[in-house]
Amino acid sequence: MSKPMTESEAKEKFNDAFKEHVKKFNSKDADLKKFVQKLELNKLEYYEPLKVEDIKKFYEFVGPDFEWPSTSRISERRAIYDYINNPESGSLDKSKGSYILLINGKLVGYGHKLSGEEYLELEKKNPGMLYAPIKQMTVFIRFSSTASVTLKEWQMHMRIRRKSDSNNEVATLANVDRDTNNRNFRLLIDSGSTMTILPHFIRERMNNDYGWSKFPIRSSGYGENVEIYKANIPWEVSLGDGVIWTDWIETDEIFSWQKLVPNDIDCGLVGFDILNSTYQTKIPGRPYIFMTENNRFKFEICMLN
Repeated sequence: MSKPMTESEAKEKFNDAFKEHVKKFNSKDADLKKFVQKLELNKLEYYEPLKVEDIKKFYEFVGPDFEWPSTSRISERRAIYDYINNPESGSLDKSKGSYILLINGKLVGYGHKLSGEEYLELEKKNPGMLYAPIKQMTVFIRFSSTASVTLKEWQMHMRIRRKSDSNNEVATLANVDRDTNNRNFRLLIDSGSTMTILPHFIRERMNNDYGWSKFPIRSSGYGENVEIYKANIPWEVSLGDGVIWTDWIETDEIFSWQKLVPNDIDCGLVGFDILNSTYQTKIPGRPYIFMTENNRFKFEICMLN
């Protein structure tokens, strides 16, 4: 009979096997390699070897900025990893219980909140399990704001349209855009701003310039005393990176600058009212991450509290 491996020998075996997986990534997968190393996915192989195609699927699903919850254990991380790669078909049935039991990514049962002793007993019987409350959510894909390190600011793109416009006419503003006089304007995230203000030229990109008050008010703070015009009908806005966009957000709390602004006014602002209507997260030192519904990955997932 062969001698059982020690824990250190087992870890070394799993690490060697995982290195072989990483070697299979081609040169285009540099970001994936960094992702694998950052999340220490080799530790998940303690339960069962990982497949390269599943690693890629997990990466595409959670995005490059994903981080494990700091309090999660290896067994819980593996359960989440397996569940994403092999989701149960159909919806979770809350009538069967408020908690679910996942083993190797498979839903094996429902239950209710357990005492500490009951949880430990269940864990002894089912190593590598995840027992957690049902929390239904739609899975999202992400896009990032654009960083300007020199200017110390976060930029993004925006689309606007009138809610009641039967022609569904859309105007787009890039994170750095130019007006008809060849002046650059930047569109910035400003969570401290109480309003969203756009350069006037985005209005000129629409065939009909209506939906704005004819009576200006004076701005305060940035662009103090410059005239701004408030929307007087419901508009819809969508944020993005020029390729991926959020769902449309209805608002009448948007403004435009006057047509000719002083030279020191060279920005549009995405303010609190719009930002507060989006799914987003901010990790220190990294861009704002915005999320938008992606029907390819839409299903219910169980997450830890």
